[in-house]
Parts: sequence; structure tokens; C-alpha cells
Amino acid sequence: PKFIPTMPFGWSDRAEIERVTRAGGFANVTIETLSFPSVSPSAADAAKGWVEGTPNAAILAERGVNSPESIATVREAVRQALAKNFGESPCRSTMQAVVVTAW
Repeated sequence: PKFIPTMPFGWSDRAEIERVTRAGGFANVTIETLSFPSVSPSAADAAKGWVEGTPNAAILAERGVNSPESIATVREAVRQALAKNFGESPCRSTMQAVVVTAW
């Protein structure tokens, strides 16, 4: 989805983050990436969050996916992909955070 690079959780270009931080007047900039486990009780729960709990819901509605049946179809396809790649129950993955320290 196009919204991901524009959202705080999608901003991961370290060079761009450093450029913007330095442009804001910070001279000493340290950037590190932290990884940690991400666990959802089930792939179905994760799919519901991804399909209905992010801007994806608005994007789907713009494309005509707005009936309960059509949303359920998309959610099921996402559930299957998540289960295949990260497990059905629990659904496990890894999250990362880019942490910037500057002064």
C-alpha cells in the first residue's frame, strides 16, 4: 500500500532520517535498529488488524471492497498468507524500530 512509506511506522530510510534530523539542527546523530518479537494470538487476529485496523480499510473501501462479505474475503486471504509465513496460532514475526538519538 502507498500509505506505508508516509506513516511513522514505515519510515525506515536511515539516510533520509539522518538528513532530516541534521536539517533540524542536530549535529550529533546516532541511528540504531532494534529488533524484537511480534506475536499475535492467531493469524486471524493479525489479519483483522492489518485489513481493518490500518489505512488499508480506507484503501479497500475506495476500491469497492466495503461489504462485510468482501472484507471477509480479503481478511481470509491475508490470514492464509500470514499463517503460511508466520504460523497460524500463535502468529510470530519480528518487528524493528529505528531509534534516533540526537543532540
